[in-house]
Amino acid sequence: MAIDYKYTPVIKGKGFCPNPIGKYGIPKYADSRANQKVLGTTAHQNWWEEQFHYLEHGLETGGQFITPNFYWYLNFCPIATIGRGYHLPDYVDFDKEYFDRYAEAKRIGWGTLDLKKRRGGLSEKAAKGLLGYGMYMSPEKYQCGLAAGLEDYVTDMRSKFRELNLLLPPELRVRFKLSDTDDLIIAGWKEDGDPAGSQNTMFCRTMFNNPNVFKGKFMNDVLYEEAGEFKHLLKGFAATNAGLKVGLERKGTP
Repeated sequence: MAIDYKYTPVIKGKGFCPNPIGKYGIPKYADSRANQKVLGTTAHQNWWEEQFHYLEHGLETGGQFITPNFYWYLNFCPIATIGRGYHLPDYVDFDKEYFDRYAEAKRIGWGTLDLKKRRGGLSEKAAKGLLGYGMYMSPEKYQCGLAAGLEDYVTDMRSKFRELNLLLPPELRVRFKLSDTDDLIIAGWKEDGDPAGSQNTMFCRTMFNNPNVFKGKFMNDVLYEEAGEFKHLLKGFAATNAGLKVGLERKGTP
């Protein structure tokens, strides 16, 4: 199918500020990491309710729409760079296009294929901005898959996701129950033997020898990290594809 694509410049109007937390920080009256006495105050509650609204619905600023995933990534997902250590991402138009394209793929039931250079930051965006958003912000039963052709890539992406919980404000942190192996991450725990929490789940797998590692599992998102080095990429995608669909309609995003 041929697709007509016309590039539209990202023109920002007056007051454009997609990253208020990165620019101004969390105000003192809402920052429980700096001062736990703010917990329970009206100012703290109101500020965080506003943030959760943006994290669910997105933000309109300067004539541009910032998707919920992008708002989460810009304002709450520190990344590590040489020379600056951990810091919140700077705004760049390419990142907006990346998250806009993901939102459109999710809306119409397609997937995305991203070409990248080494150390281009795309893995951070995918691990924290896509899978991380789903694991933290989906109310319950979100499931995603992280796959790579080599175990080293799975390990690296898993570490990017896990470090996020230590870097988030306390109001956004999630309690994770890890299985006996590293290939399963669950947001939740057990109370009196019964599951509690969202039970959002990430399956981490290596597809080098077995393209069927996600077969039979329903997924909201599947990330194929460093897909160019997959020995069985097409077989792996075909085996997973049925789990992205409800009937004939694709709901999950590869």
